[in-house]
Amino acid sequence: MKTLLMRLVSFLARAATGIAAGVLAVAIIIWFGGRYVGLISVQSRLIAIGVLLAVFVLWLIAKFVFFRIRGKKLAEGLASGTDDDQLKEKLEGALKSLKSTDLGRRFKGRGALYALPWYMIIGPSGAGKSTFYSRSGLNFPFKDDERYHLSGIGGTKNCDWWFSDQAVLIDTAGRYSSQEGGDEWIHFLQLLKKNRPRVPVNGVILALPIDELLTGDSETLKSHAHNTRNRLQEVMVELGLMVPVYIVLTKCDMVRGFDAFFEDLSDSEAAQPWGVYVLDQTEDKRADVVQVFKEKIDALNDRLLEQRTQKMILARSSEQRADIYQYPSQFAGVSERLIEFIELLFKDSPYHEKPWFAGVYFTSSVQEGEVIERKNNLLKDIFSKALGLTYRSKEHNRSYFIEDFFTKVIFPLKNAVRGSRSSQRFHLAAKSFSLIGMLGVILAVGLALGGTYTANMKLLGDYEKKAGTLVERLQSTESTQEEQFQALVGLYGHYKDLEKISTYSPLSLFSSYDLIGTHGEPMRNLLVATLERTMEHQVAPRLKTNLSDMSTRWQEIPDEERNILRLSYYRMLETYLMMTSRPDKYVRDHIAKNIAQVWFESFPKENMTLSYDAHYPVLVDLSKLYLQYAFEDVDINAANPWDAGSEIVGVAQAQMGTEPNADNLYMQLVSGAAGQYDEVSLISLVGEESKNVLLSPVVFSGIYTVNAWHDYVNSEIKRLTTVAADGDWVLGMNSVADDPEVVTTLAKKLERDVRQLYFTDYSDNWIDLVSQTRSFNTTDLAKSIQIVKDISASDGLLVKLFAQVKANLAITEIKPLAAITSDDADDDAEQQVEALPVINPVISAFAAMTKDLSLIVTDNDDSGLADFLEAYLVQIQPLADELDTIKVASDIDLEARRYAGDVLSGNADNKQLYTSWINVSNLLEGQSDSVKGLTSAMITSPLRTVWSGMIKASQRSLESLWLDNVYKTYSASLRGRFPFSEDGVDATVRDVSAFLTPSKGQLWSFVNNELKPFVQVRSGNWKVRTWLGEGLNFNRQLFSGVNSASQVVNGLFDDQNLVSMRYWVIPIPSPGVSESLFEVDSSSYRYRNEPEQWKEFNWSLESSQFAQVEAHLNHGGGYADMTFDGPWAFLKLLSKSEVSHDNDTQFYVTLPVSFEDGRLVNLSYKIRADRAGSVLNKSMLTNFYLPKDLFKG
Repeated sequence: MKTLLMRLVSFLARAATGIAAGVLAVAIIIWFGGRYVGLISVQSRLIAIGVLLAVFVLWLIAKFVFFRIRGKKLAEGLASGTDDDQLKEKLEGALKSLKSTDLGRRFKGRGALYALPWYMIIGPSGAGKSTFYSRSGLNFPFKDDERYHLSGIGGTKNCDWWFSDQAVLIDTAGRYSSQEGGDEWIHFLQLLKKNRPRVPVNGVILALPIDELLTGDSETLKSHAHNTRNRLQEVMVELGLMVPVYIVLTKCDMVRGFDAFFEDLSDSEAAQPWGVYVLDQTEDKRADVVQVFKEKIDALNDRLLEQRTQKMILARSSEQRADIYQYPSQFAGVSERLIEFIELLFKDSPYHEKPWFAGVYFTSSVQEGEVIERKNNLLKDIFSKALGLTYRSKEHNRSYFIEDFFTKVIFPLKNAVRGSRSSQRFHLAAKSFSLIGMLGVILAVGLALGGTYTANMKLLGDYEKKAGTLVERLQSTESTQEEQFQALVGLYGHYKDLEKISTYSPLSLFSSYDLIGTHGEPMRNLLVATLERTMEHQVAPRLKTNLSDMSTRWQEIPDEERNILRLSYYRMLETYLMMTSRPDKYVRDHIAKNIAQVWFESFPKENMTLSYDAHYPVLVDLSKLYLQYAFEDVDINAANPWDAGSEIVGVAQAQMGTEPNADNLYMQLVSGAAGQYDEVSLISLVGEESKNVLLSPVVFSGIYTVNAWHDYVNSEIKRLTTVAADGDWVLGMNSVADDPEVVTTLAKKLERDVRQLYFTDYSDNWIDLVSQTRSFNTTDLAKSIQIVKDISASDGLLVKLFAQVKANLAITEIKPLAAITSDDADDDAEQQVEALPVINPVISAFAAMTKDLSLIVTDNDDSGLADFLEAYLVQIQPLADELDTIKVASDIDLEARRYAGDVLSGNADNKQLYTSWINVSNLLEGQSDSVKGLTSAMITSPLRTVWSGMIKASQRSLESLWLDNVYKTYSASLRGRFPFSEDGVDATVRDVSAFLTPSKGQLWSFVNNELKPFVQVRSGNWKVRTWLGEGLNFNRQLFSGVNSASQVVNGLFDDQNLVSMRYWVIPIPSPGVSESLFEVDSSSYRYRNEPEQWKEFNWSLESSQFAQVEAHLNHGGGYADMTFDGPWAFLKLLSKSEVSHDNDTQFYVTLPVSFEDGRLVNLSYKIRADRAGSVLNKSMLTNFYLPKDLFKG
């Protein structure tokens, strides 16, 4: 029972058992949960489970084949790697023997060679490695071969393979632990790596004879540690991994006291491993290996001390008792020596990776050889041959601590393998990516399956909800027709979703499914029943009412309105006849459109929320559903809800039955296209990006396009005219004549007339669109420059527009073939495409109407661009490049002002805008008047727009310059100040000079340098310069102000541009005045009524500081004066006087002088200035004014 239980536990612990259990679990999930993710039928679930099992079996087969092939290659490599024929025979025999084991039966011999874990033992010659394997207690296939019964003598020549049913053990030659045999050693490691790439070996055992460890000197110990470290390093480098390193001390019976101390152990106790296990702590790379080992070995020695007393009591002789007593001390010496070796072997090195230390174990295979013991001297303890009597066990062939070593220490850690530092980093990255990818797949599958279940459950829930809503609204007397229709649309949409349910499941890749079979039929039945009720109570009555109302109304409306309504009336009658008396003419798809139209019109217009564009297609689909599952399945003898008798048919036929007329047919043609084609506009032709680039107010019906012509118009004209000539079953009309030739002739005439009407409207619409296309009107210079760039681009808007125009002029009898682009197209097909313009020309009647349009889109040189457009783009593309430099300037307004100034002032030879205008004008001059009218606005408006932008930018720049450099100074320093305002404070001499000095003053610098390019001034008359009929919109007050400033300059400034004036004064006698004085600065004229004479005065603003007049009355009657100080003293004196012009530069000046008693005496003078327009004209100064705004508005 116990054995059976152990086998069961072992079976359950296998990896294969776990994988099989996982596969079984997935299969169970598929069986019970598959129905929720689309695996509805039993068959589909069985298929899914079968696929899963097939994948599992394929995995097992692949694993088996993999081990078989790898094992075979490994065996061949091992055999070929040695030159020992006897060794080859032994290897082949071992492989054959493996077939007899349980492992061999599972992996077919050589497969087991790869599947088993591998271990290698390294150590010096004579270390007892082979004996250690032979005493390991493992089952070897060559159990009877004398090769495995060594007695501790001889040695391994190269490598021996010990094949057990649990592992492959490699016994390496002793010389491999030294510097000899390096090439063979490396070759062997590479062979292992090649054929067992994932885990070449599962562990390394380092065998050390204890006598060599203890009796060698320090240099020998270092050399041995160095050689061993190199071998371990080569293992890690060549194999690319780190494996546990187990140190096994052999021949431990040579240490004095070993036999005595352990002789009393039972066989099971002697089979147990004895040593120190440190792998659990050295797993941490930061751990101190030596310190960990020291703590462990000290604990082991303490255990020996604890057992010593008990063992001494049980000793059978004094020699045994003495050796038992000494053994803990001897072992302590061994520990010290061992610690020294481990410190050398596992010390950190920047050149080598530190081996993975697993532990140290003490063994004894046979008890033979001389005993050594620990001896003390003055310097240190040493081990040497024991002197005196020592205890040796009588049984020399007993092994200690070996038999369970592999099964309890080595094999449980067979998977304790990790990569070297470089391989670890690589595998860590690979595992991380794999883990992330696996989690992503799991998450995606989980979300997909969860989403499938949720979507399906929601779909079914929505069905119940919408079906309930529909039934509730149909049964409710308060529901409107529109509300009932909305419920019907919702249910129909859900019905359509059922047909697409497979899109909700990722399993649809393997097995598509739908819910139509389980849920669709009941839903369709509900839909059809509702549709029957709707048609019977809403649509059919509406159709009959419409026919009746139209027949009544038809008598009262004029012919023009009849032409508009004829098609609608005709379709109602056609629908009625197909649904009642003319089933032979019934066409489901055609009649469904007419029924949908009537249905839409049947809803009340008040508060209607339905949209024709959005709901008409749904109405058509619902009408088809009704016709297919209700109307077409009705018994022929059943009552027809659509039938209203034949009288209504006769009335309609009589009203619409007229002689064939091209105008009526054309109106019917146009009405029939309503809603089929989108309107044509500039935006629809070249895209939304044209909104701020090109404009055209023209919008027309999409029936006037080449697609409409080929898809509808051409065939519809033929149909309408043929029906009109040959008889119309809807109108109950027979053929116009019995002679087919007469009928054909009439049909052709009607077709030609209808075409003429259509072609006329077609050409007019496109001509209007092109002729009224112009650039977007903007005064924003940056936008206008961008317009030119967009238009001038080789793939720009004009190129697109011309391409659309050209395409829509291809009105031919036959729809052009699609271009042949495949590489394997035959030559005949290519020739047909090239010959299309010849064999399928534009209809001549249409070509005559659109010859001007055709002319401007013709590409004679096959450049891909129309010749006219190509010539235009050549002119404006350089302009676009030039304007782009202005656009990117730091001050675009300043650059525009300079550019515009050059153009207006006649310096435009190097300006591309001017050049482009001249060249574009010449291009237009070379065209006919009709082409000019067609293209002029389109190709000149961009240039005009750019010029308008420049004018606006120039105004902004000038306005800013005026405000900052002129008006700001004028307002702060001159405006409202004397002498420009009699009541203001004095303006400073410096301010007046800086502002008004001719040529240099701020005002004149602005006028001469900035304003002059934009205006012409002749004798005070200002004229704004213009180009293309547009110039700067100056404020006229500016010109008046500059003229007044010019007068001020003439009055104030002399020829040297100094504010001064020479003038002459002569007094005029005043009654009652005996003496008068006229004094300005250092010059004066005292007059005592003697003969008068002219006296010269000089007034200079820079030196003037004083002015006065005095009056003395006769006989001491009194004295009065009027005095002023400051640079403007003379002008202030004049401002208080009355000045009148005499002649030329001479003025009468009367100065009123007030006496203390209030009397007023006038002192009169004649003053003659040295120039005209002098300061003697007082209004000249006070009239000076400059406006703030340079431009209007």
